[in-house]
Amino acid sequence: MSYPENEFIAGIPDHEYHTPNGFISSSQLKTLLKSPAHFQHSLNAEHQETPALTLGRAVHCLALEPDEYPQRFAHLPEGIDRRTKAGKEAYAEFESEAEGKIVLKLAEAEQVSKVVDAIKSHPAAVLILKGGVK
Repeated sequence: MSYPENEFIAGIPDHEYHTPNGFISSSQLKTLLKSPAHFQHSLNAEHQETPALTLGRAVHCLALEPDEYPQRFAHLPEGIDRRTKAGKEAYAEFESEAEGKIVLKLAEAEQVSKVVDAIKSHPAAVLILKGGVK
């Protein structure tokens, strides 16, 4: 997809924004501030998704793009015993519904929700986010 240069562009999917395609993220700018060599290395390095990055991505999405959250994330139901026939069937149904989404365990989803609630209840954060573009 082609985008105009030197312009704010809303609605770019996260996976597209973070691929080396002409966009530069705030994280990449921080790396560039270290040195051009660090930045170049980061462009060529293979990036591993960690649990912390996944949670950060979920917090970002729920706080700043709440309408997108259900399309990107699924919550693994508790109590599914995959050793039983019924549990296997329930898990298969969940997998089918969650296809293409990032799956969070219930404890992770609760943690994401608590962080977003804390952001929304912090007076300074509310002021900062109030002027954002939706």
